[in-house]
Amino acid sequence: MFAVGIFFFADLFKVDMIGAFIMIRNNWSMFFCLMIFTVLIFACASEPATPQESCLSTAKKLVSDKSMGLSAIEAAVPIAENTELEESAVLCKGIAMISDGQAEESIQFFETSTQIAFETLHIKYQECDDKTLISSILNLSKSQADRTGEPEMIKIYEPKEISNTGDRLLCSGEAKLSVGEENQKINYYMEADQDNDRFFGYEPAD
Repeated sequence: MFAVGIFFFADLFKVDMIGAFIMIRNNWSMFFCLMIFTVLIFACASEPATPQESCLSTAKKLVSDKSMGLSAIEAAVPIAENTELEESAVLCKGIAMISDGQAEESIQFFETSTQIAFETLHIKYQECDDKTLISSILNLSKSQADRTGEPEMIKIYEPKEISNTGDRLLCSGEAKLSVGEENQKINYYMEADQDNDRFFGYEPAD
């Protein structure tokens, strides 16, 4: 640690390491200043990353690893600290862009001392305003409109959670329709079966 301090001192005064050492040895006040400076450097360098910083760092690593098949991760934020993964791990979530197409997927991801990985976001961490969930509901409405000729939902306002059991998220919102000016109150949901396959649906609110 002291050697690092001497290196910075030598660079500051444009002398070699031996010259810096001699200057410090002959000046005790300079020596104590160097010690304080060195301690401060290492204190700052050893400060642990915040959960948000950890998520951003892990997201960059996932995207840079071409074998993961991700071209981007947006809105990376921490879900929880000190998960069952290991004490220092941070569980994160974000919107991932899949490399082989334009598909977006909500994912959860983490980095431990031995691995870095991601998977589909668990429903218990899902939120009603998640743009991939909203997109799935709107796509479902478009398919329904194409089959039946009924008005298509083109936007959902004021999404709110009604319940979340961990395998089923139920939400409410106001849908803007392709026809007419009045919004329609709806309930919409996402649920998973025992194989973790996802299903979506919606209906007019009571």
